[in-house]
Amino acid sequence: MDAVSLQEVIDEHAKQMYNMIFRMVPSREDAQDLTQETFLRVVQKIDGFQNKSKLSTWIHQIALNVVRDYYRQREETQVLEENILYYDRQNDTEKKVLNNERQRVLLLKIHALKPWMKEVVILRDVLGYSYQEIAEIIQEEEGTVKSRISRARDRLREELKDWKVKS
Repeated sequence: MDAVSLQEVIDEHAKQMYNMIFRMVPSREDAQDLTQETFLRVVQKIDGFQNKSKLSTWIHQIALNVVRDYYRQREETQVLEENILYYDRQNDTEKKVLNNERQRVLLLKIHALKPWMKEVVILRDVLGYSYQEIAEIIQEEEGTVKSRISRARDRLREELKDWKVKS
């Protein structure tokens, strides 16, 4: 792939990968660094892309592996920063919803889930990917994806059952 084509691929997918990564890590700075690392790996591995899946799916897989590596390398859990709640989108409606107290607590609870639960819930319930797309991204069977999502949602329900928004 020539440099111009590679730059087009990066330009086309960079914002989407940043938004996905940003929802999985505790800060904007980490998301920026991990997005950059994702595309460094894409550049390094592009010759190995075999067209067995869509290019976007392959890039999602790399991004997810970068996030997994990030969590494996962290030696201690850091307190989540408040900025995980504010996404780099222009949609004012979404920003208003995210500022809602219920959404804030839900996102904090999602971020507290085990990594395998967090990634499927974010891909499905936050980013809206289909079960099939998630299965391709995490390289698992669709039934496994459904099971993981169900277990993660059950865990979230349990975590949120006693929580109420103060009026």
